[in-house]
Amino acid sequence: MVMKMASYSKGEDGLNNISEPTPLSDILNAFKYIEQKNMGTTPSGVKTGFYDLDAVIGGFKPGKLITIAGRPAMGKSSFLGNLALNISSQERLPTVIFSLEMGKEEWGDRFLANDMPIESSFLQNGNINKSQWELLAQSINKLSELPIYIDDSPVLTLNSIRSKVKQLIAKHDRIGMIGIDYLQLMEGTDGDSFNLAFQIGKITRGLKQLARECNTTVVILSQLNRGVESRNIKRPMMSDLRESGRIEEDSDLVLLLYRDEYYHPDTVDRGIAEVIVAKNRSGATGAIKLLFDAQFTCFKNLAQRYQ
Repeated sequence: MVMKMASYSKGEDGLNNISEPTPLSDILNAFKYIEQKNMGTTPSGVKTGFYDLDAVIGGFKPGKLITIAGRPAMGKSSFLGNLALNISSQERLPTVIFSLEMGKEEWGDRFLANDMPIESSFLQNGNINKSQWELLAQSINKLSELPIYIDDSPVLTLNSIRSKVKQLIAKHDRIGMIGIDYLQLMEGTDGDSFNLAFQIGKITRGLKQLARECNTTVVILSQLNRGVESRNIKRPMMSDLRESGRIEEDSDLVLLLYRDEYYHPDTVDRGIAEVIVAKNRSGATGAIKLLFDAQFTCFKNLAQRYQ
């Protein structure tokens, strides 16, 4: 007798549809991947390009919802941009960022500033000297080859994200990462605190379903509440997430960003950012450190990768 397990999905008409039952033999075949991972013949996830982070989380796994949170000035958008750049350049996979925080031109300036390097403010003001023009042209040609997409539509809903992602998948077959900058600005997140928490929950659940449906990783940026600022120790915790209940529940991975230099200019950790793995449904938690270049608003590996 073959044991079969049915899964349920919600169709576009809003009705619950039953998918084809899956034979247990097919389900158990997935265990072959464990052997392949152990032998090093298959990666456990899409590599982020940050070696110490990948060592803890095993890369970004398809079908997962990841939350990156931090107080203002911690570098959330910059970190998301670096992830897109790393995944598209190193893994050669398309990435897309839905941006409600910055316009596409500002994202372009940031990518160029990271690559040249040159301060993005110089690019925004057109303050570029003669020697930099050639470097700028080279960077534009190089970055234009990368499959990175920016959508800065002023109104962003789950349905619009799904529709646009499906178009990209039809073109590229696979998406390495979907980024949302940021969660609390999405359509449907206004209203009083009770309704806001409810709407946030609907959105995070919908984004998690999208990750599974499209077999990719969805990364959302989220704010932390102001309670952090009233504490002597500013290092964030999971409970600092705004509307934390549903975000924490739906997220497979929660990363909290912290830069001690922002609060303590004389710290020994100047130029260092902590990425705190506060939740990891698939493995270990803890914290890793990266270099943060405030001049060019980018994150870098603290040390070269061991060969």
